[in-house]
Amino acid sequence: MCYVCLPGCDNCKPKFIWCESCGNRAFLLMNECVSCGRKFTEVDKQKAIDDWRKRKAETLEKSDNE
Repeated sequence: MCYVCLPGCDNCKPKFIWCESCGNRAFLLMNECVSCGRKFTEVDKQKAIDDWRKRKAETLEKSDNE
């Protein structure tokens, strides 16, 4: 359980989007990549959220099996 929400952590909620152009990690709140300037669309952001949910579910399932 988290006591403080840290910027570099995405355990409890999705915070990051990965740029498809350069591979840089950016915050979901940003509208473009700071490295290459690619604009993030709402579809890109929703994909990042869906990917986070999938990873989270896999992590929870894995911990339940241990």
